Amino acid sequence: MAALRERGLWGSGNTSNGFRPLTPTPSKARRVIGTERYDALDIAGNLVAIHQRTDYDDGSKGFAWLHPDGRASHKGELPSKAMPLFGIARAQQASRGVLVEGEKAQLALVELRITSVGSVTGASSTPNDDVLRAVLHWQPIYLWPDNDQQGVQHMLRIAARLVALGAPDVRIVRWTDAPPKGDAADFVAAGATAEDVKRLLATAEPWTPEPEPVADGPRLDIVAMSQVEAVPVDWLWERWLARGKLALIGGHVGDGKSTLTTAIAATLSRGGRWPDGTRAPVGNTLFLLAEDALDDTLKPRLILHGADCDRVFALRAVRDPDGRERGFSLAKHLPELEAAIIRHDITLIVIDPLSSFMPGSDRNGEEVRDILIPLVQVIDRHSVAGLGVMHLGKPNGGGARRAVQMLLGATAFGATARIVWALAAGPTDDDPNRRVLGVVKTNVSMKPTSRAFTRAEDGPITWMGETTDDIEALIAGTSTRNDAKTPERADIIELLTMRAEPMRPAEISEALDMPEGSVRKMLRKMLDVGNVTQPSYGLYSVVTLDSGNTGNSWPSELPVLPESSVTTTGTVADTRVPLCWMCGLLLFGADVERGVHTECEND
Repeated sequence: MAALRERGLWGSGNTSNGFRPLTPTPSKARRVIGTERYDALDIAGNLVAIHQRTDYDDGSKGFAWLHPDGRASHKGELPSKAMPLFGIARAQQASRGVLVEGEKAQLALVELRITSVGSVTGASSTPNDDVLRAVLHWQPIYLWPDNDQQGVQHMLRIAARLVALGAPDVRIVRWTDAPPKGDAADFVAAGATAEDVKRLLATAEPWTPEPEPVADGPRLDIVAMSQVEAVPVDWLWERWLARGKLALIGGHVGDGKSTLTTAIAATLSRGGRWPDGTRAPVGNTLFLLAEDALDDTLKPRLILHGADCDRVFALRAVRDPDGRERGFSLAKHLPELEAAIIRHDITLIVIDPLSSFMPGSDRNGEEVRDILIPLVQVIDRHSVAGLGVMHLGKPNGGGARRAVQMLLGATAFGATARIVWALAAGPTDDDPNRRVLGVVKTNVSMKPTSRAFTRAEDGPITWMGETTDDIEALIAGTSTRNDAKTPERADIIELLTMRAEPMRPAEISEALDMPEGSVRKMLRKMLDVGNVTQPSYGLYSVVTLDSGNTGNSWPSELPVLPESSVTTTGTVADTRVPLCWMCGLLLFGADVERGVHTECEND
């Protein structure tokens, strides 16, 4: 080592990467000063290509690949990544060796009887795995980089691939006093002997992956999908409510959204039955409420639905260290929320309404995402189901907007949530409090069948089973079933729609297996609200755009009156038509004097 130091080949100084800093070389017009050709032989010694090197007077060099017969190759015909390591035919049988960059450095070491091979890709590329496997049996594998940034990175990439392929011992050679771009050939040219090379190799340190630098700004966290374990969705209520997912429930004011969330929390608290009959797990719920009081609203509702109140928690306020209270904000207090989830072992978190806890941000899509995505990450991290309550806007006239688009605020709410419920009024003649709950968006399963429920005044929710009501149409106000008010009326509308000709009440009664008196009563009410039209006396058809009906109860064609129904007083004919005061239809016979149909009176 002392002799090398005297010749300037070995030094005690060291830089951050183990090499001397580079000195830029000024550029000038280049002149060819030499050309050499190297045979590329595979492990068996077969000639697969010729590598031509051209040296220029400015110290730079150029390379070209030729076919074994000397023909020039076109781009892609002889990819350098697939070319064998230079010298592998002789070095393959060795138990250890040095991998350098290029043929010139490899030949310099061979002159000293040091087993070596050279990469032929250039510093900007890397040999492919099949090429590198030829030296995997070496222990150790020494990698000697050129003293420039590209050369160092070239060998570091090769080291990473060798280790990934299973090489047990990969070491990096550090020639600390190397000149700019200096390599093994320069080391030998300076007078180094085989013993000098061996002493330098003895100082080589095992390669280990360098930790990723801590960036000042954001960095991408990317993972290969082969490293991701596939798992099924963890459902609290299958197809409705999942752990680690944010769900939303939207509905108009007064439709019962908050009462519904209370019923869900009560079911979860005691491991009861979901509306579809499946068993709920036992879990704790945390309420974040901005509109309902805890004492006179939430607690009575929980009691009404039979909740285990030891498993239901609610946020009162955020308390500062000095005892002052302030309102909760998803943007500011998410760490505190996460701590509460852990402390109380929360299974479901209800945020009612969601927009109240992100004031000033609910109309800005970017801000909504910036707040909701961290929330989603928290509930995913702790396998908590999130249920945010939202109000719906008014439908447009044509009903073109879907329910998820009617959530008040930025569209990012519906886009970020994985499941969106909609709650709508679906009253009937017998039950004005009937409601319909359906899923209008889901990214994690098929949509479940909608469910109906009712609630007596000051009573708990009572589930009524599946329903065929179109939740989108109910929300938009375009459902014929909604207009019909009852399933029975909707069945009449469907029947009349399928029939090309108008039908009599008796025919409708027989087709639907319904009492004729009930059919007549419903038809009269449907005529009043414009669900059906009466093209002639005793016949009914569904209202269509070409029926002449404009949405009121007047028929498109006046009935033909029998002579007996027209009376005369004096010399002027009285053409007033006798109508039933209950249903508004024509009267005949004895009914004329009483002013009402017998069947109307009996109904």
